[in-house]
Amino acid sequence: MAQDDPIHFLEAGLERPDGTLLMPGYDTSEDMLANPHTLLLSGKPGEIEEIANLSWQTVATSSPAPERLVFVSEWGNYFDFASFEDHASGVLDDDGEIEYRSVDNVGGELYACGGSRTIRRLTDEGWVDESEDLEPGNLIEAVSGFSGDELYGFGWNGEIWWREGGSWRAVESPTERILQAACIVDGRVFVGGQLGVILEGRHDAWGVIENDHKLDIWSVCEFEGVPYFSTIDGILRLHDGKIEKMDTRELKSTHKLFVGPSGLWSVGGGTLGLYDGTEWRCVQQLGD
Repeated sequence: MAQDDPIHFLEAGLERPDGTLLMPGYDTSEDMLANPHTLLLSGKPGEIEEIANLSWQTVATSSPAPERLVFVSEWGNYFDFASFEDHASGVLDDDGEIEYRSVDNVGGELYACGGSRTIRRLTDEGWVDESEDLEPGNLIEAVSGFSGDELYGFGWNGEIWWREGGSWRAVESPTERILQAACIVDGRVFVGGQLGVILEGRHDAWGVIENDHKLDIWSVCEFEGVPYFSTIDGILRLHDGKIEKMDTRELKSTHKLFVGPSGLWSVGGGTLGLYDGTEWRCVQQLGD
């Protein structure tokens, strides 16, 4: 694969302990409406190659283990990949009518969520419904929490749902903006969303963290005990109690974040960025 091949990234990936990356991408020379697809990309930086091609577009990924990445499509296809000898594929549900938005790791288990307040958990037997007592309604955009016994769902109109003792209940939210991504940092839940809204909380107590950067937040990631928030025009972090925009001038674009042995990674279009705790740099992604 040549460096000038029109390959862009779709979502976050993973970095394995040996430094190999596994990521979903797409061929920008193809019309995604006419030919929806996901390229499975793998290799070390500068040596990333296409190793498989899925016939649907990935909208979310998450990793339940250092060697394993799960891909989910908008309409419920999934691909669970560790190697060509260890992988599985199928659908999250049989009707194909639920629009899925994210798949998130909570306590080592994966939860996919989407339309009609749907939340499904991946088990060895397949995906099981974890939202039976949620009233059908708005999209749930993200799931986070500490375990299956303390789980949170976030979505449209600022909705926050909290499950404890096996039962879901709505929690009063300090915002009506869409909440799109969340993660755990130091025993607290941090949530980002529409027009830069950032919440911090747990249980039924949630507050807004002031943010002057009114950019939609697409992912939230913990790195070295600090929450980072990605937008399509840079990366924010909580520093000394305030939200600051980082110096990402080396990166052409940003979108999603993930953490690996080398540091904090950013993917955005054709750009792969790495933050080692000191500065962001652009990483060559494709082989010659």
